[in-house]
Amino acid sequence: MPPPGLSPSTERLIPVVSLSISGTFPKNPIAVTGQSVVFKVYSKLYRRDVAVKIVSQNAIPAAVAEKFLPRELDVTMKVRHPHIARCLAITRPAPTKIVIISDYYERGTLLDLILEQKRLKENPLAVTLFRQIIEAINYLHTRGITHRDVKLENTKIVGFSQNNEIFSQNFDI
Repeated sequence: MPPPGLSPSTERLIPVVSLSISGTFPKNPIAVTGQSVVFKVYSKLYRRDVAVKIVSQNAIPAAVAEKFLPRELDVTMKVRHPHIARCLAITRPAPTKIVIISDYYERGTLLDLILEQKRLKENPLAVTLFRQIIEAINYLHTRGITHRDVKLENTKIVGFSQNNEIFSQNFDI
């Protein structure tokens, strides 16, 4: 029996994706939405943990799938900025499925950080994080790209080093 939120077609797709990235999928996903399921997978091909997002195109309204999805996938593959999450690959292993493989951010999201700490305790940290978000948005805007879904849960955190780097992702262009 598949984990909750995993359709039979997605379940059948997992071995194919697993083979393509030389990775083993865990039993349970790390996130499930109405349109997608996300797994943390160690990939021998990439030699690190990656996030594998399997999108069900059938779950996306047709108008959105036709107009916005191709553009979002194109932008996701092309953008390269120090504070924008890197997409490693996008494939269409089935007519109604899209697989997006990207870097995995162990530390979670900016929302996780704020909920954990109740607030950003250090003013310099808040300033650093905000600056990085603005730099990423500016990079997109100078290329005529609008990120229509900037929010705490779409801002991934690499860790807490001297740089306190964050990455924006989940483009809804």
